[in-house]
Amino acid sequence: MRRESPLLAGLLVAAGLALSAAASTVELYGRPLRGLSAVPVATVLASPERYADRSIRVAGTGRKGGDGLEIVDGDAALALAPSGFSLPDSALGLGWTAEGKLRVGGKGSPPVLVASGVEVAR
Repeated sequence: MRRESPLLAGLLVAAGLALSAAASTVELYGRPLRGLSAVPVATVLASPERYADRSIRVAGTGRKGGDGLEIVDGDAALALAPSGFSLPDSALGLGWTAEGKLRVGGKGSPPVLVASGVEVAR
């Protein structure tokens, strides 16, 4: 009979625990994300009409902005409006991945991502 090394077995258990711990550090608010390819926030802001009324995914850091929530990627900040859910204050300052439709208002009105779902990395 073949006998496995206790060290190998221990490493496999540790690796499994590490993977499950990493997977449990993401919280979902709203609907599950669909797995769209992320668009940089700066790209969305540079030509919002290109993404108007389309489903998009953006990623960055969540914060409170002037009129509500924002998702910040580098120097670019996009207004975010959760649709049918809210985000706790404890999610501010953490990594967010959001999907939803981009709403582009009239002249002088900033674009807003109407988010159907947000994943918060803790």
